[in-house]
Amino acid sequence: MKLWKRFIKVFLIIFIFFIPLLSSDSIKTKNRVSSVYFELFGQGPILSINYDKHFVDKNISFRTGLGIFPIYNFYFTFPFGINYLFGKKHMFETNTGITVFLKMNENKKIITNDSKVVPTIGLGYRYQSEKDWFFRTGFTCYIGSDKFSIWPGISAGASF
Repeated sequence: MKLWKRFIKVFLIIFIFFIPLLSSDSIKTKNRVSSVYFELFGQGPILSINYDKHFVDKNISFRTGLGIFPIYNFYFTFPFGINYLFGKKHMFETNTGITVFLKMNENKKIITNDSKVVPTIGLGYRYQSEKDWFFRTGFTCYIGSDKFSIWPGISAGASF
């Protein structure tokens, strides 16, 4: 099966399963926070818009997003990850996930043989108020089959 078809199936499964779970009234409490934010560098890796949601355990959150990587070639990126948080408002964050890179040609078609799924891990600082806004900064490590790279990142957005 081609990479992009596999990616679309995984993406749909994640959203079909997680969106009803995350919006369930049984887990909406004062301590559960969602965020929509822009990220510069980081897991995106150049520029991305992301959604982050705390699970039933307030120390664990899930993030997904859509980004661009216009260096050398043009890629759409789809970062997915799970974060573990230590602290209350000012938090130390560890995360793991993947970033899917879908290469686009000049005709705006996906080139499947040059698209990639890259594992990531990261460390950082997060401030998330109970209302209003969200800020985070840290480092994301991309673990490729032939290289290892570290990207700093900064994010800001709205919390609800």
